[in-house]
Amino acid sequence: MKFKDYLERLNAMAKATPALLDCDVIYSIDDEGNAFNEVHYYAGTGNYDGREFEPDLEPVNAIVLN
Repeated sequence: MKFKDYLERLNAMAKATPALLDCDVIYSIDDEGNAFNEVHYYAGTGNYDGREFEPDLEPVNAIVLN
């Protein structure tokens, strides 16, 4: 997924339902939704090679969410 697509979706959700802006942000720990946790960190940038993520490493090609 590209960041622009993700951001468009979030902006559309906030526009359609402004009350969401006061909701907690959570994430699923796996594809099946076996458990959920709160997001505690702001998004960051870095380099992702398909296996490893290096924060703030050039060239930046990915955004890490949690």
